[in-house]
Amino acid sequence: MSIDAFVGKGLVGAALLSLALTAVPALGVSDAGEDPIVIVSNSDGSGGFTDEKRVGAISGVEVIEGTLRMYYGGGGPGTVFIETEDLKDWTSPMPIELPPGMEGNTIGVFYHEGWKGYGRIRDVDGLSGMQLFTSPDGVTFEHVGWAFDWKMDTMYSMFWDPIAGEYRSYGRVRGDRGRDEGGWGDDEPTGRRGISLHSNPTWEGDWENKGQIIADPKDYWDYDEDIRPEFYVPNVFLDGDTYRAFPAVIFSDANRVITNYRNRGSDSTRLTGPVYPIEMESSDGLHFTRVNGDEPMTPLEPHERYSNFDPPWYGEDNTEPTCPECFEVGQLYPYGDIIEFNGARYVFYFYRDDTHYENPANETLERSIYVCQIGGSGEPGG
Repeated sequence: MSIDAFVGKGLVGAALLSLALTAVPALGVSDAGEDPIVIVSNSDGSGGFTDEKRVGAISGVEVIEGTLRMYYGGGGPGTVFIETEDLKDWTSPMPIELPPGMEGNTIGVFYHEGWKGYGRIRDVDGLSGMQLFTSPDGVTFEHVGWAFDWKMDTMYSMFWDPIAGEYRSYGRVRGDRGRDEGGWGDDEPTGRRGISLHSNPTWEGDWENKGQIIADPKDYWDYDEDIRPEFYVPNVFLDGDTYRAFPAVIFSDANRVITNYRNRGSDSTRLTGPVYPIEMESSDGLHFTRVNGDEPMTPLEPHERYSNFDPPWYGEDNTEPTCPECFEVGQLYPYGDIIEFNGARYVFYFYRDDTHYENPANETLERSIYVCQIGGSGEPGG
């Protein structure tokens, strides 16, 4: 595709994508640089501006000839994006445009031979499962069609894999369904969440429904223990010739039970616990190993809090904290890639200050997106 095919509507303008795919060593908590910087937040706007309570997870980051564009969930408008040339000054959020009837949905966005979009479209008859889109500018998207059915309530990792010569989609395994629906069948405990893979050499048309289960938490953790970790968001990407993953893991605690889950009655219960990302790697994108055990790959210290304070959701869905003496983080969800920008490497991540299932939707005290430098000579804002 020629550069003339791009039609820019923000700082990116008509420009050609140049994302570096340089292999980097394992991160580890000791490799993180300065404290993370908040970019957009619903709390006090210290990162430059507020976005009310409608700050959601990151769904795409691209670098275009010196300009970085970040897509994320923006509440009512659905997917929005902001841009910067220095990680200090950002444009105001601009919503993307989906076809009529699909507005307000959050989709993932990346670039390969044109802009691509993907995700679940809610509340539209006949559009179940993974839906695919294309765009001339990363702003206005056209619907391509259906790819496959699977569990669609978390953000997927989707990218072009030049090693395998195909698009790859990594997503969540449905824990409570049969194997033909992407679950564990009768293999107890059936509620655990793992990571699956679908692929297709072309963007259009039905994807090969491989559905391989590539990461079963039972292969990594002892489910006879009270803490039962599960992969929640896969965050898989290709880094040079290495497949890397920053999966967000929920460390479910058998002794921490949420009752009356989201006002669904006393019989509706969930196990809760903190959510944070670890690091994994693979030579083939199918068999992953942990790099630093359960060590977080983003710094937790800036987000730790006691859970015995009185946020607004206690008394609404749940009557009391599940662990009043805990000193812990809430939920951290990284964007699945290492971003090369202005001579440095960065990890972007979304944070919310509650443990999973602890709150009604959009009632957390903080919902923010951060950037953390992990290497290189550049400086944020420099």
